[in-house]
Amino acid sequence: MLNVGLYYSSLSREITTMADEFTVTLKGQLVKGYHTQKWGTAATRSFTQTGAGVAGGVATIGYAAEEVLGIGDITTQGFLYLKNLDITNFVTYGPTISGVMVEFGKLKAGEEAWLRVMPSGSIRAQANPVTTGNVLLQMLLFED
Repeated sequence: MLNVGLYYSSLSREITTMADEFTVTLKGQLVKGYHTQKWGTAATRSFTQTGAGVAGGVATIGYAAEEVLGIGDITTQGFLYLKNLDITNFVTYGPTISGVMVEFGKLKAGEEAWLRVMPSGSIRAQANPVTTGNVLLQMLLFED
């Protein structure tokens, strides 16, 4: 669950940020055979956003080459949300180092990721290079 609370003043058009705009709950459970593993808690964790920027949308990620994810007018990157909207193919993602992507993560069809990223640098993604299909990737990048 992601809650972003921003107050927009109708008189001055200034954005006033409040404390604890992000509320995140992360928990999971694995049950396979005789193995059960739980992690996280039912409690939520809140984070304060210093800036007020958000960039994102849905990008078509190709399979032939890595693509840089657009960050819009974000000056200090904070949290990144990714969701693979494809029903078949996976997409890999990671930071750009020396002009190429270093694979850090993989999202199978329908999977999501929520992570804090370094304040600067670019993030790239690439659809499964074995297939010949593009992947739709939903991205939201929140300023720190």
